Amino acid sequence: MGLTVGFALTAAVVGALARTVIFSLTPEGQGKLAKRFAAGAREVEVDPWKPWARIPRLLPGPADVWAGGTAHALRFPLGSRPVRRLVLYLSVGATPDEAPPRLRVVVNETAVTAVDVRPGTGVPSRHAEGDVHLRYKIRIPAAALGDGTDIRLSIVNESGSSVTWERIRLIEAKPTLTWAHLGRRGQLPPETAAFLAASLGTLLLWSVASAAGESLARRVLRATGPALALMFLIVAFVLPRDSALVAPIPRWLWLALPWVLLIFRPRSLRRGVRAAAPGMIEGAIPNDRAPRVRTFPSVSRVKALTINCALFVVALAVSVIIAEFALRAVFRDVRSAGDTRTYFHQPNHQPNDTFNSFGFREREFQLRKAKNTYRIALIGDSFTIGGPLLARVSNRLEQYLNVKRRPDLIYEVLNFGITGADTEAEVGLLRMLVSSINPDFVLLQWYTNDVENGVHAGRPSPRPLLPSATLHRTLLRRSALYALIDPQWTLLQEKLGLVESRATYMYRRFGDPEGPDSVYAMERLKEFIDECRQRNTPVGLVLFPSVTPALARGEYEFDYLHDRVLETCREDKITCVDLRATFAAYRDYKQLWVTPLDGHPSPLANRLATERLIDAFGQIWLEAHS
Repeated sequence: MGLTVGFALTAAVVGALARTVIFSLTPEGQGKLAKRFAAGAREVEVDPWKPWARIPRLLPGPADVWAGGTAHALRFPLGSRPVRRLVLYLSVGATPDEAPPRLRVVVNETAVTAVDVRPGTGVPSRHAEGDVHLRYKIRIPAAALGDGTDIRLSIVNESGSSVTWERIRLIEAKPTLTWAHLGRRGQLPPETAAFLAASLGTLLLWSVASAAGESLARRVLRATGPALALMFLIVAFVLPRDSALVAPIPRWLWLALPWVLLIFRPRSLRRGVRAAAPGMIEGAIPNDRAPRVRTFPSVSRVKALTINCALFVVALAVSVIIAEFALRAVFRDVRSAGDTRTYFHQPNHQPNDTFNSFGFREREFQLRKAKNTYRIALIGDSFTIGGPLLARVSNRLEQYLNVKRRPDLIYEVLNFGITGADTEAEVGLLRMLVSSINPDFVLLQWYTNDVENGVHAGRPSPRPLLPSATLHRTLLRRSALYALIDPQWTLLQEKLGLVESRATYMYRRFGDPEGPDSVYAMERLKEFIDECRQRNTPVGLVLFPSVTPALARGEYEFDYLHDRVLETCREDKITCVDLRATFAAYRDYKQLWVTPLDGHPSPLANRLATERLIDAFGQIWLEAHS
């Protein structure tokens, strides 16, 4: 047992002791090269902290006629860092023999060293089957980092031809002991895995040895836990590093295996012999010859254990039932939830709450617009369609405009909200129906998930609380208690790193503005705007944020998506109303939720949005001519 604990502790220390990798970047696609150095740019800045960060495949040199005959540079902002020695690894492909490049490494405008890249065969790296041809190790002294604030690293190709990159890697020169290393995901380093395997192996041997004299079944039972853990560790290292079984597992979870098995290791049955019970007639049988009897748990002890177990089960069942009905009473007025699968998402039919013949939660209307009518079409998703009917943005806008209107003009604000609609679907709706009603103005409501455009395959999939999917769905729909516990279980999985959070998934998929999903999303938004312009219909946007505690704290997870839409609107000269600042002013963010379990806009949120829209578009609408 001592060896097991010793190896486990050593594995934990080795796992937490590593050289910190500041960044390790690979080249991007060849197609981005021209854009990187377009318009006479002589340097490119790469932010290594972004998950999509890549380096240009080529770094031009003065010998390249196409590059203008001047030096080019890569710059990496490192921010503030501890003042420690660093090591920079440059992995480059083969270079032309006639003009070998010369690279200068600069930190905070101070030259650290220069590297003369040896010439090679001149074969481009894409034809070399991905092999690294040349590798250079550059030591950066701590003194070059100054006081450690606002560190900037530059690599300048000051002479010769282009450099073809394979990888650029910057790490600390000495290992550091930190908990951050234990939070890394994927496979363990070989040395850590070796100590962990030794710990599990000694635990396996100890379990087998301590079972001496027991039956074969008991030996197998005692050895099963350590054996399975050891087998799982071996299989995990045979699988590819990016395997779905290996990639999401944090390092600390691997290292917890010996401790979990030590705590829950099956114990052998307590056996023993003892002398006859006290109270025997002294002298009847000599004490040294008293018969020894094998003892077993008494009937009373078994009975007591059974009763205690039964009481526990009954108490647990009664507590669950009481909690279920108590929660139903507390949340009796909650008629909707963010998750449509749960007990709380129930039909909420209100007076005059009907769907028209087109399938929209709106009154009936004629395709042909009546005379002296100014018609506004509001297109969006569940944020547009949901909420109390008279409190929605569309209804509030229509009421306001008809109060302020001229006597000869009537306003119609028609709601074309569809649950789950994204930009791609909204473009189709605009073409197939909305354009045919001849609107005078189109207002698009946007939300963060609109950029997914129907592709949801990569969304995080948290494990259900119960192993049976059928039972999980049934309880989620019929139990208030289970419906409230399930999101907390999902949150726990996110905290433990067992499943990716929605914010992380969105950033991974859409964080890169030049990534394919980001480009496609903005193209669909531009397509919506162009479709309106082709019909000479004015268009505007309103951006609803995801109302979370992070928004109130000024740490909104989806700022980059809002900023990207705003930039698109500026390029197309479209007025866009962003509600981030308006909603962030409410520290009690659930005031903006339609129910305590549903983050869709409340009447207050709809009123605030309406006021912002009137400020932005009210004058345009009120001065319009029929």
